[in-house]
Amino acid sequence: MVIEEVLCMRTNFNEELEELRRSVIQMGKSCRESIRSTCGLLSSRNKEELDEICEKSVKISNMESLIETLCNRLLLLQQPVATDLRQVSGSLKIAADLERIGINGGDIAEILLTGETDRPCQLLLDIAGAAIEMLDKGLEALENSDTALARQVIDMDDKVDELFVKFRNELTQGLLKEGSLVDQLMIGKYYERIADHVVNVAGWVIYIAEGKQVLSQK
Repeated sequence: MVIEEVLCMRTNFNEELEELRRSVIQMGKSCRESIRSTCGLLSSRNKEELDEICEKSVKISNMESLIETLCNRLLLLQQPVATDLRQVSGSLKIAADLERIGINGGDIAEILLTGETDRPCQLLLDIAGAAIEMLDKGLEALENSDTALARQVIDMDDKVDELFVKFRNELTQGLLKEGSLVDQLMIGKYYERIADHVVNVAGWVIYIAEGKQVLSQK
């Protein structure tokens, strides 16, 4: 009877772990939709769609709160072994970085709604595209527990950093009017920060799978 109860508890625990995994992946997909939308709206600035991105950032934050609650329940009510503990704690960290990505998406949308941005320069579009590529690959690594891809994502961050430095240098040469310069610089910085959070996600994917801390969190 005791063995049956233990097996039942383990089955329930595994089901909740899978629920946690699905929730984190769904949160990641919501972030990807939001960030992809911001890139498409850098030129068009459709108010209705930008408002939707701002609203989605709030929903993403709510998803993080639900994931945190699930993680705490798993830690408090169960007795996870080392691999389970890594999945729970790693998922909690990933959700925190995904929340920041969602908030950054909302920040970009707010600038596009209220700021003075001209048509975006090509370097800003390049930064946005590189950040989105990282996010796509980072979420693929998360969904498939692909540590090799996760390491590729970490290496991709250098490209985003280089693009942002070049972008910042060109803007400060006075190629754009002052209001647009500040707004575009802020948007570029948000995309650069999104890339940093994706690096963190990739690092936690490796930690969950291998038990290795491969980077200091940005």
